[in-house]
Amino acid sequence: MPEETTKPFPARAVITLSCCFLVNIYTVTSVFPYLAYYVVEAGAAEDVDAAGYWSGVITAAFMVGRVIGAYPLGRAADRFGRKPVLFLGLATNAALAVAFGSCRSIGAAILTRFLTGLFNGIPIVARTSATELVADAALEADEQQKRRSRAVAWVLGSYSIGVVVGPAIGGVLAGNRALKRGFAVFERYPYLPPNLLTALLGLLLLPCVAAFIPETRAARPPAAAAAKPRTAILQNRAAAAAIATYALYSAVEIGVTEVVCLWAVASEASGGLGLSMARVGQALGAVGVFMVVVQFALYEKHVARVGERGGVLGALARNGPAIAALPVAAYALEAAFGEGGAVAALVLVHGFVKCGDTVFFSALTAVANATVSTEDRGAFQGVNVTLGSLGKALGPTAGAVLFAWTINASALRAADPRVRAASTFLLYGAATSLVCAFASRRLDAPDDDARTYEMVRSRSTNPLREADVEAAPPAAAASPSHAPLIVEVEGFDADAAPDARESEFTDDEDDGIDADAVPARGAANTRV
Repeated sequence: MPEETTKPFPARAVITLSCCFLVNIYTVTSVFPYLAYYVVEAGAAEDVDAAGYWSGVITAAFMVGRVIGAYPLGRAADRFGRKPVLFLGLATNAALAVAFGSCRSIGAAILTRFLTGLFNGIPIVARTSATELVADAALEADEQQKRRSRAVAWVLGSYSIGVVVGPAIGGVLAGNRALKRGFAVFERYPYLPPNLLTALLGLLLLPCVAAFIPETRAARPPAAAAAKPRTAILQNRAAAAAIATYALYSAVEIGVTEVVCLWAVASEASGGLGLSMARVGQALGAVGVFMVVVQFALYEKHVARVGERGGVLGALARNGPAIAALPVAAYALEAAFGEGGAVAALVLVHGFVKCGDTVFFSALTAVANATVSTEDRGAFQGVNVTLGSLGKALGPTAGAVLFAWTINASALRAADPRVRAASTFLLYGAATSLVCAFASRRLDAPDDDARTYEMVRSRSTNPLREADVEAAPPAAAASPSHAPLIVEVEGFDADAAPDARESEFTDDEDDGIDADAVPARGAANTRV
């Protein structure tokens, strides 16, 4: 049998996919620094202190669109390919970003953001293809794990960086006086510049996707052509736990990001820091530097030491207390060093939280992708993004409304403004600790010997024929996904192929194997 040759690491494809993911999260978060001013200029609020209500609604509109569109786009990625869904997301994102920057009313802004989320399949493809691009059956398991960690670090690192860099760029470009003086159109539409950047980046990436990213969709056998309902994916307990962990913390993570921006620009009389948009953008840009270092220099080493599940739980355990401590640190340093001290606390403490976020989302993606087969991975990520988007819609909405209420409610006037403002952070910190407790009980550590990352043994040691498999018991009789599958194969000579007793299958490389009958996370044992 000829030796299999290893493929080089697909750096161009992974970098291009990372850039697509960066544009996606930039679209979500670049509005945060100026959204309160956007609402005021649209006439929906009197001042930035009261703008939190409508700010949360606009942010939630994007996520509501994703809740509706994510699962159909995930199924489309499985049926038609990953690249068409990626093209659709980039093109519609570019067009609707320009429309949002040109909106003059709250109603138009809400509709535009809803449509942006509805057609946005970028996160589905990015999370699905992050591990598929680097799959290589000729590699040893250790080397495959290193490649997977590197690809996930790059792709998911771009997401985490965008969470911070997006607000930084948005804060600097929105209402920029130099741009207003140079271009009359920006005088009328002061929030168009950061959205024009979104459109430009998306259009530039379209030819890069066509040239550098190969199609990774698995060829589906005829029997698997019918779409499975979403509930079928959630019946996989390992997949359901990963989805729940992602959805719950997504609500917390993006909620904290929005509340930090609202709190930073709120007046000092209401318990805020009273910073300018540009100042907030600069602080968050410094946080982005920390995230780059953690994601690209430390993530692989950290996961190699603590494991992917350990990376998820460690990040949650550290972030809960840090979120709660952020306003306390800012007020203390502001009292000692003035505005510079408040900015330093924002950079250091919020930066610590965001570094934890980048480790969390990267490690969780690797854990989650191990729970399903390639041919259903797009649909799985569709469900994942659907529920995650629901969390991201509720998280910032609840956070923005709660923050606006705590600093404005007449019933709380007797309390110190800083105590009222800090209460939202205390609640988010407690919520993070609860997510950590859930994940520690429900989230399983992947079995390195049973992963389904396109690792398959040669057919000379695994000579199962399609006719043999057809004679096997139906999938309904199989044991739960965590238990090994026992398959009775008539006429199989165990002495001729002893290694077939413990074989790893993937649905797209072993002809005739029914993916539903093979546990996504367990090894398959063949008994004569």
